[in-house]
Amino acid sequence: MTAHRQLLARGKQLLIALLSSALMAGCTASPELEKT
Repeated sequence: MTAHRQLLARGKQLLIALLSSALMAGCTASPELEKT
């Protein structure tokens, strides 16, 4: 059961990392849109 929990936590962390990285890329790619 603990292994399953760890797997879920890993998946969540990975998803968050991917989302944050994608957001960062978008922000750096178009900072003008972010300002306005």
